[in-house]
This record gives sequence, structure tokens and C-alpha cells, in this order.
Amino acid sequence: MWGIGATSKVNSLGFPLITLVTQDCDHEIFPIAFAPSSSECEVTISFVLISVAEAYKLLYGKELKISYFMSDCASYTFNSVVKIFRILPENHLSCYIHVKQRQKQKSLAEYKVDKDDRESILQAH
Repeated sequence: MWGIGATSKVNSLGFPLITLVTQDCDHEIFPIAFAPSSSECEVTISFVLISVAEAYKLLYGKELKISYFMSDCASYTFNSVVKIFRILPENHLSCYIHVKQRQKQKSLAEYKVDKDDRESILQAH
């Protein structure tokens, strides 16, 4: 599985650092690429993904195939991943932490989550 995300305002200029990682069968996470950027948008994410795919093809002589991809809940990230890697929407996973943050921001009732399950979802780690 691969994942992509961006840091938020951690450098002296306040720009995001786009990070691309992979996870092995032992659930160890390894960085693949880092890209400082002036913005986090579909163009930037697409550029990073295309660059990595092209480098992979140069190194290994074959197309990069990805079965599952995880990212935050941003539509521009989802759109980039689906377009570039032709991943089916159901194989794009949303980061649990981002989903949980969004659930706290909105009412869980809006998501049609059963009332008995709401407390356990908000308390989950």
C-alpha cells in the first residue's frame, strides 16, 4: 500500500512538504519521495506521483502498479491518485485520523452513524 500527504507549516516559509510512503507486509512504513511545494493541490500531487512513476519505469523498466492507496480526505489528492494510477475508488483508503477529525467537526448523525456507536467512534484511538 502507498500513502501520500503533506505536512502543514513546518518549515520556515510555511510551505507544505509533500510526502509519499509505502508500507510492507510487516506494516513498516518507508519514505519514497519528498517534495517541498508552495501549495498542496491537484497539480502538485499529480506532479509528485507522475515523477515517481516515471522514475520507477526508468529504474525497473516496467509500469508502476499500485493496488491500494491511502491519503487524507482531500478531493484533489483522491482525483490525482485515481487519474494517474487508475485505482478504483474503492481501493483508495481515507486516513483514519482525518476521517475521525472530520467526524468530530460534523455531527455523526449527518453520517447516519447509529447513536449507540457514536461514543465508541469518538473515543477510538
